Amino acid sequence: MGEAFRQVLIVDDDPVTLRILERCFQNWGFQVEAFVDSELALKRVAARSLPPLIILDWMMPNANGLEICSAIRSRENASPTYVLMITSKTESEDLIEALDSGAHDFLSKPINIDVLKSKVKVAEQLMRREMEIEIERRYWNLHAEQMEALAEERAKQLVHADRMSSIGVMAAGIAHEVNNPTAFISGNVQTLEKIWSDIAPEIEGAKNITEQKKEFILEETPKMLEGIKNGVKRISKIVLGLKGFVHQTEAERSVHSIGPLVEHALELTRNSLGKKVTVITEIPEELPCVFVDAQKIEQVLVNLMVNAGHALEKSEAPVIRLSATKQEKTISLFVQDNGSGIPDDKLDKIWVPFFTTKEVGKGTGLGLHICRDIIEAHDGQITATNSDDGGALFQVILPSLNQSEAVPQEVE
Repeated sequence: MGEAFRQVLIVDDDPVTLRILERCFQNWGFQVEAFVDSELALKRVAARSLPPLIILDWMMPNANGLEICSAIRSRENASPTYVLMITSKTESEDLIEALDSGAHDFLSKPINIDVLKSKVKVAEQLMRREMEIEIERRYWNLHAEQMEALAEERAKQLVHADRMSSIGVMAAGIAHEVNNPTAFISGNVQTLEKIWSDIAPEIEGAKNITEQKKEFILEETPKMLEGIKNGVKRISKIVLGLKGFVHQTEAERSVHSIGPLVEHALELTRNSLGKKVTVITEIPEELPCVFVDAQKIEQVLVNLMVNAGHALEKSEAPVIRLSATKQEKTISLFVQDNGSGIPDDKLDKIWVPFFTTKEVGKGTGLGLHICRDIIEAHDGQITATNSDDGGALFQVILPSLNQSEAVPQEVE
């Protein structure tokens, strides 16, 4: 038995007997706590945790052994304790009374040390098993509570994930419907641009319009048409990106430059991040190309940027920095924020499905797991650390192509 068991509490009002017992147990390797005053012993029993083995004299003034034994058994959630009662009583009625009060065994007076030693060995064996059972019971109780809590949390997250899936289907339908008015606006703008050269001279020669209005119309109308065209292009980009983002398709890999992928991901997250967040991009033009599924890589970047945005909601000057570097056969993409970072004990858990550090309703715990699967499917790596300047730093490593293999496709 370990050191935790080899502790004993001895209570006997005879100083000589107490000293003999104390010395015997010390010789047997026990840590001994001894009381000659039974009232002090009773207070000790009520005050704090007890050793696994207790030796009690039955007949003592003030508080006797039965009272102390009853106090021991009345403690709630107490660890297993073996009580050995020392007594000169031999009547069966007395012994039954002691057993009823919670004693496990008896030792008759005068004390035989060899018999005592044998009884202690038996107590050790019994308590060893009792403690093993208690440890197992606590473990399984804790495990059951954790599994119940986990199941409840997972159920909530699955419901949320199902809602997100439904939103994805709705978003795909909305994207399809947005295409029709977008095409209508685009066609009308192109028509206006074509006939503007015919309309402008008529406006310039009109007599019922002031010169100030003529000047405004002739100068501002081309600018407004150009603004509408740019808005339509932006809507088209967002719709195309949204359709690709919500539809699960077979991987279609092609050669791409990293810069356009980052820019397209920024388009998709611009509204989510809001105007408060400053996004700094440091993507060198001379980076080698990569052979990837553009939509999947954009999905990873969007997820990392949205996560960074959530982490910055309480920051006074939120900044997200997107950068990239090249190595011999790989390129590295970095997404860094200046938030509070990820707790060290959570860094290894963030990739586990359904694990999330976000508050309820802000995450399913699936995003980073999916990101890792996507990057690993591209023979790459994704890691998370806390930067020295504060905030989380995600690094995405992808295999790069030789210059002769690089004919980048345009990102739509």
